[in-house]
Amino acid sequence: MLKQHKPELCIRTGQAPPCNRIKIEMIATNSFMRETIDPARPVAYWSNLPGTDGLLPALEARNIPASFSSDAGQHLCNHILYSSLYFAEKNNLYHKAGFIHIPILPRQAHKHGDVPSMPLEISKKALSVIIGHVAKKHRYDKQEKSNPRTHHC
Repeated sequence: MLKQHKPELCIRTGQAPPCNRIKIEMIATNSFMRETIDPARPVAYWSNLPGTDGLLPALEARNIPASFSSDAGQHLCNHILYSSLYFAEKNNLYHKAGFIHIPILPRQAHKHGDVPSMPLEISKKALSVIIGHVAKKHRYDKQEKSNPRTHHC
């Protein structure tokens, strides 16, 4: 799909019990289920979503609890982000990729031992803010590259 459609932005999401806030994943590691995916590959990749540094203030301004995370887990979430970034590098694709963990829903909490949760409406609002912020920053960055400013002294 990535090779065929060549998206410019890839924002993946997943649930993360027992989180009580939106988690913006910053790093994807070369591991799955505590095993190295491929020893010949890089140890890790940084998420390269544009505007990531402005996401916390954008979410907090809307009273949405959020934090940065350097541990996307050892299951599919980490693997998906890592594989996407590796695939882009290996195939000279230039998409920007990131992963956002959202808390489980209140109706799911009992399945995980009554851990923290977040209502669906807040998670949806958070994802809308994130998508809008990242897309706006991406458009700005593209515009800056295509129209470099000339500075005169």
